[in-house]
Amino acid sequence: MKRFKNILLVFNESTQNKATIEQAKNLCKRNQARLTVVDVVEDLLRAVDQGPTPEVLSSLHSHDLEIRKRDLEQLVEPIRQEGIQVATKVITGTPFLQIIREVLRFKHDLVIMTADGNGGLRGRVFCSTSMHLMRKSPCPVWVVKPDHPGHYARILAAVDPDSDKQKNELAIKIMDLATSKALCYNAELHIVNAWTLYGESLLRHGRAQIPSTELEKLLGQTESKHKDALDKLLSRYDLEKLQHKIHFLKGEAKNIIPALAEQNNISLIVMGTVGRTSVPGFFIGNTAENVLNQVNSSVMAVNILAATGFVMCRTA
Repeated sequence: MKRFKNILLVFNESTQNKATIEQAKNLCKRNQARLTVVDVVEDLLRAVDQGPTPEVLSSLHSHDLEIRKRDLEQLVEPIRQEGIQVATKVITGTPFLQIIREVLRFKHDLVIMTADGNGGLRGRVFCSTSMHLMRKSPCPVWVVKPDHPGHYARILAAVDPDSDKQKNELAIKIMDLATSKALCYNAELHIVNAWTLYGESLLRHGRAQIPSTELEKLLGQTESKHKDALDKLLSRYDLEKLQHKIHFLKGEAKNIIPALAEQNNISLIVMGTVGRTSVPGFFIGNTAENVLNQVNSSVMAVNILAATGFVMCRTA
């Protein structure tokens, strides 16, 4: 089984990183992986017109980098003592851009970072940096809740298998990661597939409405198509090894996933965040963003454009 071997942990001094560090450390131990801990600092020199001289700003910036580098080294020393290969970096620039550059330059196969925010139905767990990364990172992104106890008892895999090759590849990647994590943590795996009939409201109530018998026939055909695609996807996996539940539900994913996560006390959601439309260069992620802004779970996000050679956690 493939495994994560080159992990990038994003440190944020404004949040509690203990749970994130613990997850990264345990993952490195299981997979004999190397770890890089990076702290990204905004460029103080951009504030040159807002007060201090460039010379003063440069001095302050250099001093800040030295302190951050020292703090990172103190942070990772106990991890090194456990035999894990760890490097530290302090870099300057826009956080999500610098992180993506690090992933591309050094071929990291997983980014781990701490969620920032209160979360839940009345708040947001995910800051702009994590949202950018989940949409654009060339490798999976694992955003860990600061108050997470370190063990995932229930994992939710949100899939949407389809005859479209890209969507099906994304569903496979999500299932690969979710089943691997469920085995790692001996967790209960929930698999959800939400389906709808496109344009149902117009067909039922609008000017284009059709006889109810025809509508029911269309609904039945659509349901069968989605169920067949889900069954084909799940046939790839030996789910008997896992305690699992399958949720095949009619409705909008943006509503079903958060409700299901809350009802089942899900601690980790594995889902896709980006799809490509037929317009070149135009990306959509509205469903994912609606979900992410409602849930109060850790999230592992897979980008459809991510490299196909991503790796997973070893279970043995």
